[in-house]
This record gives sequence, C-alpha cells and structure tokens, in this order.
Amino acid sequence: MGDDFSKNDSPDPHRVNLNGRWERSYWARRFGVTDEELKEAVAVVGPRAEDVQKYFMSPLKETR
Repeated sequence: MGDDFSKNDSPDPHRVNLNGRWERSYWARRFGVTDEELKEAVAVVGPRAEDVQKYFMSPLKETR
C-alpha cells in the first residue's frame, strides 16, 4: 500500500505515526529534525507527540 499524497487529512496531533511517508515528513518538519532523528526519538520515548517534543528539547537527545 503506497502513501496517499492527495490526502487532505491532518496527522493526529497527539501521535507521531512513522508508517506513512507524508506523516513522517510532517513530523520531521514540525520538530526541525531529520527522518532518522525522528525515528530514533520515537524508538526512545514512544509515539506521543508531547513526549517526542520533550525529547528534542531535553539533554536525553544529546546523550545518544
């Protein structure tokens, strides 16, 4: 199943979904990070957007 780039829906504002390319791109732009950095953050803190944002603002990011 491919990504639907014509989709007009906004991503769930509370959950970082890494399954769709368009959602990964959205979240990476939102946090100002690369796709790989986003994947690493979700692996460390889980998919809650609030937790991912805190990760990028915390010293945890610097220790990895």
